[in-house]
Amino acid sequence: MVDSLVFSLSEFLQLLDVDFRLKGTVKSKIDELRTELRQWEPKLKELEAGSINHEDIREISGGITELSYGAGDKLIYIAEADGGKFKKFIRYVRAAKYFDRILRRIIDMRPDYSSFTSEHRHDPSAAEEDVRSRNVTTYVAHEFVEREEETKQLLSYLVEESEHCQVIAISGIGGAGKTTLAERLLEHPVVRIHYRGRPLVPVSRKFHRRKIFTAILEKLDQPSGENDSEEDLGKRISKYLDKYKRLIVLDDIWSLDDWEFLKVILPRSCKSKILFTTRLKQVAENANRGLARCVHLKSLTLEKGCELLKKKDPDSTMGEDLQKKIVNFCGGLPLTIVSFSRSMVGNHPLVKWKEMVSHRLNCASNRRLELPEVRKTLEVLASSYDNLPYILKLFFLFMGVLQEDLRIEVEKLYLFWLAERLISLKPLQRGERLLDVAQSYVTELAERGMVDLEEDEVPTITRFKYGQLTEIMRDLSLFKNKEECFFKVVEFEDGNQPMPDSFSSLPGPRTCRVAINFDEYKEGYGFPLEDDEKMHIRVLLFSTKKKQIWPLKLSSLAKFKYLKVLLFNGFNFELTILPHGIATAAFLRYLSFEDCILQELPSSIGNLKFLYILDLRVQNTMIIPNVLWKLEKIRHLYFPLSFETPDGTKLTLNGLKELETITNYNAKMCNVEDLFGLPNLQYLASTVDGNLEEVECIIRRMTMNPDVDLLRTSIKIKNFDCYTEERHSVFRKLLACESLRVLHMEGHICRMPPYHKFSQNLIKFEFIGSELIEDPMKTLEELPKLRELVLDDAFIGKEIVCSASGFVELKLLRLLNLPHLKNWVVKGGAMPKLSTLAISKCRKLEMWPEGLKTVRGLRELKVSGMSQNFKNCISKGRDQDKLSIKFED
Repeated sequence: MVDSLVFSLSEFLQLLDVDFRLKGTVKSKIDELRTELRQWEPKLKELEAGSINHEDIREISGGITELSYGAGDKLIYIAEADGGKFKKFIRYVRAAKYFDRILRRIIDMRPDYSSFTSEHRHDPSAAEEDVRSRNVTTYVAHEFVEREEETKQLLSYLVEESEHCQVIAISGIGGAGKTTLAERLLEHPVVRIHYRGRPLVPVSRKFHRRKIFTAILEKLDQPSGENDSEEDLGKRISKYLDKYKRLIVLDDIWSLDDWEFLKVILPRSCKSKILFTTRLKQVAENANRGLARCVHLKSLTLEKGCELLKKKDPDSTMGEDLQKKIVNFCGGLPLTIVSFSRSMVGNHPLVKWKEMVSHRLNCASNRRLELPEVRKTLEVLASSYDNLPYILKLFFLFMGVLQEDLRIEVEKLYLFWLAERLISLKPLQRGERLLDVAQSYVTELAERGMVDLEEDEVPTITRFKYGQLTEIMRDLSLFKNKEECFFKVVEFEDGNQPMPDSFSSLPGPRTCRVAINFDEYKEGYGFPLEDDEKMHIRVLLFSTKKKQIWPLKLSSLAKFKYLKVLLFNGFNFELTILPHGIATAAFLRYLSFEDCILQELPSSIGNLKFLYILDLRVQNTMIIPNVLWKLEKIRHLYFPLSFETPDGTKLTLNGLKELETITNYNAKMCNVEDLFGLPNLQYLASTVDGNLEEVECIIRRMTMNPDVDLLRTSIKIKNFDCYTEERHSVFRKLLACESLRVLHMEGHICRMPPYHKFSQNLIKFEFIGSELIEDPMKTLEELPKLRELVLDDAFIGKEIVCSASGFVELKLLRLLNLPHLKNWVVKGGAMPKLSTLAISKCRKLEMWPEGLKTVRGLRELKVSGMSQNFKNCISKGRDQDKLSIKFED
C-alpha cells in the first residue's frame, strides 16, 4: 500500500513531466509534491509493518489517487493549450496555483503518527501465533497429499555426503505444500536416523535475523547471550554444525537478501545441512552461489488433485467430473483445493450439493467473487499477491482483466504496459529495449508461480506467445482489482443489466480503468457510467465475443476526453457507425479495433498526436485514409490483412521516427521507399506481390544497418517465379539477410543456394510451388534455429533424406502436395524436438520412416490424401498413448 501511495502521484507526475517538459513554477510545485510524498514513505512503511488499521491506509490512498487524477487532468489542460504564448502562460499560472492547493491538501492528509497506538498494531506474540496458525492450517490442508517423487529427490539430497550439497531448497507458490513437505521430511525415518537434531524455524516476511538465530540456538539446546552480536550468534551456530550432524529447516524465506543475511550459519564441513522453503524460484536457484540443490513444487496434476479430494472425504461420492472441476478451479494447489471443498460442506442433500457446487464453479467470475467459499479460498492465496513488488501487482491486475479463455497474448500485455508507461519507469541498460523489460517482469511473475508462460514457436517480437492464469489466479486478480479499485469490470449477463455491485461494490477512490463486456447487451439498457465519471476514465475496454452491433446509445465518446487507452474488440460497425468523438481524446496512446468489422478508418485519427499503438486488425477489408504519417509518436502499427485507400494511392509512412514495429505491411498499398525514413524500425512483417523492385527495396532496408542487430523481418513473397538469373539473384540476396526470421516464398525456384549462404537466424520457412529438383533437406537441416518448415508443391524429386543430428530445433514439419515423392529417409537422431507433423497428398509415399519411431517428442500427426499402405504402417512400433493421429480423406 505504501508503494502505491508513492507511485500513484510521484511517478505519475514524473512521467507527465517528461511528456510535456514542464518548466518553471509548475515544475517546482511537482518537485515539492514528490519530496513531500517521499518524506512519508519510511514512516508509512514502519506503520504498515506494524499492521496499522487498514481503513486508515485506504482513506489516505484514496485521497492520493483522487488528487493524482486531478493533477493529470491539469497537466493535460496545460499541454493542449493553443492560441499563443499569452494563453499558455495564463494556463501555467493557474496550474501552479492548483498544484499549490494539492500540496497543502496532501500535507493536511499527512497521518498523525502518534495517533496510531498499540491498538493499531499486532502484538509480536500474536504475529508469532499467526505463523504457527499458518503452519497448522497448511499441515491440515495437506495431510492427505503425498509428493512421492519430490520426497524421494529431497531424501537423496539430505543423505548425500558432498561439500556441494550443504543447502537444499524447496520452492513453490503459496499453498503448494512446501512447509508440510519439510515437516514430513523431518519426521521421515531416514532423516531421523541421519540427523539427531532437526529444528524448524519460521522466517516469514517480517524478517528478524537475531530472533531467527536465537530460535535456532534454543532448539539446539545452546545458550544465546543477550550481549552477543548477530554475527557472534551466527558463527556460534556454524561452529556447532561443523561439530555435530544436524539439519536446520528455515521456513519461508522471502528474498535472496534475507538468505544472504542468514548464510553466516553455514557449516564449513559437509556433516550438517540447511533446508529452506521459499515462494521464489529464483531465490532457491541462486542461493549459496547457485550451488543449492533445488526442488520446485508444481501444482498437482488432475489425477493427484482428485486423489486429494477422495482422501479428504473418503465417504464422498461427488463424482469424477465434479472433482476435476474443483481441482481445475483451484489451479491444482492443495491448500486451495481443501479450503474450497471444506467451505462448500453443508447440510444439503448430496444431489443438491453437487448441483450447487457445479453451478457456482461455472458462473462468471464477477458473480463467483461474491460467494463466501470462493472469497475464503482467495484469502488463502492473497499473500502471494500482497507481497509482490508494486509494479508486479499492476501487471498481475492487468492480466486478470485482459485474459480470455485462460490465456492472453504477451505482446498485448506489453502494449498495455507501454501505453500506461509502466515499463518506462525502469532505466534501460545499454542495448536493452522496453520489450526486454516487459519480458523480465512477466518472467518474474512466472518464477513466483502466479503465471504460466508459453514460448512462441516462432519468436519474432516477443519470446513468449501467451501468458496464462489459472481460474483461481484470475479470480484473485479480479478480486484485487475490485478491492483496490484499480480496474472495474462490467458484465451484461443473461440478458440483464449489469450487477449493481459489479461496478462499484467497494468503497474507495474513483477508478480510472473500466472494462465492459457487451455479450448480452440489448438496446435500452443503461450505460454503467455517469457523465461526470467519464472525464476521469483513462482506460476503456469494450469487448464482445458475439459480434455485437455497436449500441446506438454509445454514438458518442466525446466526454471521455482524457483517455489513454481505448479498445474495441469484436464489434460489428456495419449497421451503426463508429462512435464520434474518439479524436477528442487528444492524448490517446493506444487505439485498437482488433477483430471488429469496420469498413473505413476515420481521417480524424490523424489528429491523435500522442498515439503510441494503432491496431487495425479487423476482419474485413478496410479503407485507410492517408493520415497515418501525422502520427508522429506512433511506435507500433498493425495493419489489417487486407486494406485499400480511398483514392487508390499509396499510404505514406515517411517521417515516423518512433515507429518500431509494423505488422501486415503491404508493399502494394504503401510507399516502400518510406521504410528508409523509419530509423527505429525493429520488426517488419510485410507482403510483396511479385514486384522485383519492391523486393529489392525491402532487402536494401533490411541490410541498411549491418552493425545494428535491431530489425527483425518476416516477409511473404507471392507470385515470384525465379526463371531469370536477375530474379534468382534477388532471392539469394534475401536469403542471406541476417535480419530475416520468417520467409513465405511462393513461386518457382528450381535450385537453392548452399546452407552457408542462408541467414542463420531463419526460424520459419515456407516453400510453395518451388519445383525444387534437388533434395531441400540437405540444405535446410543445417539451419541452427529453424523451428517450422513447410514444403507445399515444392519438390519434384523422388527421395528426401533427414540426416542424423539434422534439424536440431525443428518442431513443426508439413509435407504437402509432393506427388513424386516415393521415399522418405529419417536417420536416428534427426529432428529430436519435432512435435507436430502433417503429411498430405504425397500419394506415392508408401512407408512410414523408421527413424520417426525414435522421435519421442512427436505428439500430433495429421494425415490426409495418403495411400492405405502408408496409413497402415504408421502405428507400428509407436507409443499410441502419446501420439494424437488424425486421418482425413
